[in-house]
Amino acid sequence: MSNNRAFIPNRLRPWIDVRRRWNLSRMHIQMARAFEMNPDKFGKLANHRQELWKLSLPDFIEQLYRNRQEAPPRGRARGLRYSLA
Repeated sequence: MSNNRAFIPNRLRPWIDVRRRWNLSRMHIQMARAFEMNPDKFGKLANHRQELWKLSLPDFIEQLYRNRQEAPPRGRARGLRYSLA
């Protein structure tokens, strides 16, 4: 008998659990993974009902993404030839 369930790598299981638990979209998970956020710490970020000054988790991730996209580049990498001149 074959098992119909798809194989899910262990490194992706926490992200699937976070998506189910906090009702996040695939886009939010993709953005959070791009920021290398820790899926185990999402409970600290998602308590916007207790701490009213916090954003909801999807809004927080979107705000981080927007701020990162609008940030100016940190500086241009220069070659050794230009730094010695």
